[in-house]
Amino acid sequence: MRNTDLLPVFCFVVMVVVCNARGWGPKPPSMNTETPPSVTTEYHFNDGHADHKAAGIKFDQAGDMDGALLAFEAAARYKPMDAEAQMNLGVCKMRIGTDSPADGFLQHAEMHFRHAANLPGAPDMKKKVEANQEMLHKLRMKRGSTKQQFQHDFQHPQADHKKAGDHFMNTNDVDSALLAFDSAVWFHPKDPEAHLHLGIVKLRKGKAAGHNAKHKSAQGFLQTASQHLKDALRHAMGRQHTGVHRQIKAAKADVDKFLAVHDAIANKRRPDMNFNSNPRLPNTENHKAPSGHEVSAWE
Repeated sequence: MRNTDLLPVFCFVVMVVVCNARGWGPKPPSMNTETPPSVTTEYHFNDGHADHKAAGIKFDQAGDMDGALLAFEAAARYKPMDAEAQMNLGVCKMRIGTDSPADGFLQHAEMHFRHAANLPGAPDMKKKVEANQEMLHKLRMKRGSTKQQFQHDFQHPQADHKKAGDHFMNTNDVDSALLAFDSAVWFHPKDPEAHLHLGIVKLRKGKAAGHNAKHKSAQGFLQTASQHLKDALRHAMGRQHTGVHRQIKAAKADVDKFLAVHDAIANKRRPDMNFNSNPRLPNTENHKAPSGHEVSAWE
């Protein structure tokens, strides 16, 4: 081969090197290695005026599914008649359930989709709910051979969800326990023991998130645990629940202690997101919102 034959190849190599050096060349596939955007301390999971949907999307984009779940739960809690909020929560739970060996998340997703389908909404929202229901059905059919260690119908209104939750806790299946007590609160929103147990499980989840340095998720679990314990105390008033009162106060003291730690850690960070407006403590008298996740794009 003559030297003149190598000239075009040499020129091409030089051009590629120069272009890449100047940032003009093709970009490699994104590996999502950037530091995930954080949701600052201004965002509060118990703020009835916060944009929980926007927070849920941000958590989802950052790969924080616990934060996304808690935010979409808050959106459904404060807007119980909003079909979109219920659908987003169902989609979120479906996404979590896709990678979970237990069927509880998928059962809860089905419950949210069914509830969303029965709420008033625009025709396009109905179509989105139906599309997600079909997707969930296919997913559950595909996973038909998967069995839970302890069979439980999370959607049955007469099932003993508190007993199931205790069983799951005893077998260290914290996620299933969370869903079982969530079902107990869904079907019996004024049961102080259901709120107490759900608050204790969220306290445990908050501690675990804190150990893994997921401080915003830890805050979310602890903030919502605190609210469930407040609800438990309110619903226990005037009843013969002396033992429950003691448990609530002990759990509340534990939650407050750990929440103060994570608040102090989070306060050192520079705010870069604000979903808040006039923070207020929520009124969850009519609280009916189990847990959940999403599979299609957030709309």
